[in-house]
Amino acid sequence: MEAFQETLALIGFAIVGFLFWYFSRRTCPSCKNTNFTELERQHLKTYQKHLSGSDYQQIDEYKVNFKCDECNHTWTDRVKEAVRLD
Repeated sequence: MEAFQETLALIGFAIVGFLFWYFSRRTCPSCKNTNFTELERQHLKTYQKHLSGSDYQQIDEYKVNFKCDECNHTWTDRVKEAVRLD
């Protein structure tokens, strides 16, 4: 019975992980295609976030223009990129 519960828990975690990945990926707002090209990137700001102890995380925020490879729709989105500073 315990092995069955562990298997169900693993399946549940896999489903939740898949759903998080599926709904958090970037897609074209027009046709929902996941194939697009980054046209231009403009740096907006940089800031640091304290994690724990003496660790910090540097976060760079950009304004990025994308173009869909399927329908040629262009859109702008804000993108954050994090780097851990030790």
